[in-house]
Amino acid sequence: MKTRNIITIISIIFAMVSCSTENDILNDMNNNNSNATVEDAVISCSINNVATKSVANNNEKEIANACFFLLDAKGDVLGYRTGKETVTFKTKKEEGMKVLAVANISDATMATLSTLASKAAIKAVVLNANDLNELPKMGEATAEANTAITVNQIAARIDLQKVTVNSLTNANSVSLTKVELVNQVNEIALNAGNAKINETAVDANISETVLGGKDGSATDIATLYTFANDATNATALRLTFTTDGGKVLTTEVTIKHDNKDVKVVAGYNYQLNISVNITGNNVIPTVTFTVADWNDSSFSVDMTE
Repeated sequence: MKTRNIITIISIIFAMVSCSTENDILNDMNNNNSNATVEDAVISCSINNVATKSVANNNEKEIANACFFLLDAKGDVLGYRTGKETVTFKTKKEEGMKVLAVANISDATMATLSTLASKAAIKAVVLNANDLNELPKMGEATAEANTAITVNQIAARIDLQKVTVNSLTNANSVSLTKVELVNQVNEIALNAGNAKINETAVDANISETVLGGKDGSATDIATLYTFANDATNATALRLTFTTDGGKVLTTEVTIKHDNKDVKVVAGYNYQLNISVNITGNNVIPTVTFTVADWNDSSFSVDMTE
């Protein structure tokens, strides 16, 4: 009798341990969900497209790294995986599950994201200048057996394509010696809230681009990146010219999204062609913007600063 009681008690203990272990494995947040052994569902996730409004080269569509989050219907993280473009989750089936992917971020931001337990916490993370240089992207899709995720560009691209000197007085020649992005936004939350403006101009290290005087021109001058900005301190290009006599002249061109709004929108490519008339200390630019939309068509804005 005592022997049978002991055997019964031991059996109950093993049963309890088994149930506890199963639940712990399926909900383990700290080991990347990689030890799951009970497979009610296998979800394969891949980044299949980079939706971009940029008409620039395909390098901007490349995925260098990615963090995938399996979310329940409430937005809580059921598990995460890090990889490049494809990962697999083993989990219990739940209604309303989604997969959130954040790609092309710095190692430090990746480490931060991997510790978070909800979609709200993930989207509250602030990207910084190191992330901007990686050209970050983000997307979300309903969790299915084969989940295809389209990610969107979080940064915007600004191209100074061409500068032409139409007229030049009081000097024989002029060089474009510096291009700066003024009020570049290099910190922004993933949910696009509370953009922080960097008041220090970013030097693009453009130098000695000789325009040569009247009808002289320089092309494909600078490509710069920034996060979205619709703040009072508008993002602008500052051009510095130096004449053959050593005179330094500057002008600024604010970035316009269309013919009325001074702002920068994530995922767009702002291409500038600028012609200038330089008279004494005055630099008068005439600017043509080409702004690529979602379908890679474009519209132009002509204006005189």
